[in-house]
Amino acid sequence: MTDFFSNGNAWLVAGLVLIIIEMIGSMGYITLSFGLGSMATGVLVKLGVMPRWFDTSWADELLIAGVISVVALVALRTFFKPAQTEDINQY
Repeated sequence: MTDFFSNGNAWLVAGLVLIIIEMIGSMGYITLSFGLGSMATGVLVKLGVMPRWFDTSWADELLIAGVISVVALVALRTFFKPAQTEDINQY
């Protein structure tokens, strides 16, 4: 069971679950961005290019997943911002 978490599979599964939740629930790109962050962290762990800043690998993985998720959230909200349309009821 520990291999599942240490080799990046858990990050990939969590990312997939979060993306599916976003597709079902439409929560304003929040779970999509955390899903993308989890998937990216899983890929980094699988490729072996995860940076090590702390003594434990899980702290590094959580930090990288959080940073990627926040960046993805800001990018998604900026890119998919609703168009500003005039209200037809303004006189």
